Amino acid sequence: MAASGEEIRISLEGGRIPAPSGLAVNKNNELTWESSGAGEQTGFLLTFFGNVSKREVTAAAGTTKAAIPTDLAETRYLVEARAVKNGNYSPPTAALKISIKLSSAPEDLKIGGLDEPQGIATYGKGLYIANQHSGKIIQADMDGKNAKTAIDKLETPMGIATNGQLFWVATQGSGGAVTGYSTDNPCSKFNEPVKGKPGVNYLSYFSSDIHRYSEKYSDPLLFTSQGKGWAAWGYLTGSCGEILSDLGDLRGMTFDGEFLYIASRDRGKVIRARVDGTGGKEDFITVAKPEDITWNARHLYVTSDDGRLIRASRLTGAIDQSFTISNLNKPRGVQVWGNYVYFVEQGDNRVSRVFVGWAVE
Repeated sequence: MAASGEEIRISLEGGRIPAPSGLAVNKNNELTWESSGAGEQTGFLLTFFGNVSKREVTAAAGTTKAAIPTDLAETRYLVEARAVKNGNYSPPTAALKISIKLSSAPEDLKIGGLDEPQGIATYGKGLYIANQHSGKIIQADMDGKNAKTAIDKLETPMGIATNGQLFWVATQGSGGAVTGYSTDNPCSKFNEPVKGKPGVNYLSYFSSDIHRYSEKYSDPLLFTSQGKGWAAWGYLTGSCGEILSDLGDLRGMTFDGEFLYIASRDRGKVIRARVDGTGGKEDFITVAKPEDITWNARHLYVTSDDGRLIRASRLTGAIDQSFTISNLNKPRGVQVWGNYVYFVEQGDNRVSRVFVGWAVE
């Protein structure tokens, strides 16, 4: 609530706005508000100030939300709201009241050519989707536009991972393999760090600069065996080795620089395991039929074959029930990048994304 004659100036950091700010951000990357009373304005001009950039957004009369600019160069902003009435700008009056929306609706990216999509990967330079049935790798922009076939006729592609210059595909055909391709020339193989691993499933890539065990795990790919019950790494130079074994029906795996997080479908758990040589592991999150896992600064995101996308604390494993998205159709691969989490719905041949917070979340 703003008193008459005052400008509203707030700081957005990590998608959170300190009360009593007057403005609020929801999970659809929007500021929302409601106006009522005699002092209601015809519209608002919202100015987003960053350290090196500035954007203005006009909210027309009768609207109650405005999209936050996605092309700002930073993740912290100061937002100034000015009322627009009869072509003149003035501070908002006490009639401006802002509320926050707790729900979030997935955005269908409308990517064509998908046929039983399974894995998804990105390094911020586009999406790569592995399609089980057709054997195609579909490449698209981050918003789903300009979709095209990067590779065709692979033998049951499952997982996919990328570092921006290369992408790797896990195929269950021909004995199980992980093969690398150039993002500039995907028609030719670059390397094959993993061969003869039956049941190879989801892939995850991490650079050695995110953790302190780089002398042991130098630029590895992480992969799991759906039927063999092991989790392993594969160096880009061609060697590979098991990290953990006897874990049951495994699906996706990710690594945050300290812990491995592994989806064990038959246990109904996300397992957390150390990579510092102690070999310790624990049941970290209880979730029915977990499929794939990704992470950002504070959270894990998990798809499950019971039709859900959940978010859980990386610190405690507590599930954020207010975020949980249900009634999805065979959700599979999941990948978080920046402000969005991207996920596959195999049953609908669809890739969707959901706003999850600022990149510094």
